[in-house]
Amino acid sequence: MNVIAVLLGIVLSLMCLGSSLADFKKNPQVIELLTHLGVKPQYIPFLGSLKLIGVAGVIIGFWVQSIGVIAGFGITLYFVGAIFFHVRAKDTVKNVFPALLLFVIALLQTLVTIAK
Repeated sequence: MNVIAVLLGIVLSLMCLGSSLADFKKNPQVIELLTHLGVKPQYIPFLGSLKLIGVAGVIIGFWVQSIGVIAGFGITLYFVGAIFFHVRAKDTVKNVFPALLLFVIALLQTLVTIAK
């Protein structure tokens, strides 16, 4: 596998893992931000689960390219949705930036994995 794809996959996985753990721990800042975006608190663990599934897929993708591509595409779509929710809420650039950064990393990781 391409070294760049692995590095992007590791960065993406660590960032999504941290975000997912914050969802599961019901971090007050996460709860406040997501409710501000219109996400009901009962859906937050589901969002954390989606990110964990994406992390698992990216890691498996180090050995099985097709799984990595599917996982990367799924994470990319997840963060397209996150950006949409931020824009819909007329959020600040500061609040949109993490979702935008993860979107870019997920997209790059997916494209590099496809190109390997």
